Amino acid sequence: PDYCVTMEPQIIAFNGSMETVIRAVNHPAKGRLMIEKQDVEWYGKKLSGAWFEVENKETGAVIHMVTNEEGVAMSPELPVGLMDKSGKILPYEYQVREIQAPDGYRRNLTVWKFRFENSNQATIFHHLKVENEETNLQFSKSNFQTGHFVAGATLSIYRTRVEQGVYVLDGA
Repeated sequence: PDYCVTMEPQIIAFNGSMETVIRAVNHPAKGRLMIEKQDVEWYGKKLSGAWFEVENKETGAVIHMVTNEEGVAMSPELPVGLMDKSGKILPYEYQVREIQAPDGYRRNLTVWKFRFENSNQATIFHHLKVENEETNLQFSKSNFQTGHFVAGATLSIYRTRVEQGVYVLDGA
């Protein structure tokens, strides 16, 4: 059946007697999700430290995954579906969200949905590529009363630290 592991071949010796019972049991396949994280502009740049939430939409079960130094996160084995009374597997839908971007990057707000593809392999893999853009900041100065931009304005950014509840310049 769909989403079940193919039974290993067995040697059956028939000696003319019907006393031997051979039973074949369907075992559901397991699924694994692999997330690959990379920079949107530098395709070879893999991103570590991205956190993802994976939710089984039918059961509500949630797992969290984080990308390693190679920009890859691999889930533990996940159920591919629920076996009904007839022995048919009804595939689960999973939803994936990035919950924390790597340092220096914006969180990707896309919500990915997937079901494991039917296979008779013991483990079914689903691959998801996720790209992130670097964080960028844009500043402008405007007149509070009119809202118009102030020409020639300059902005300085300083590193500070807190000492006794007060911000002071950090000479670094």
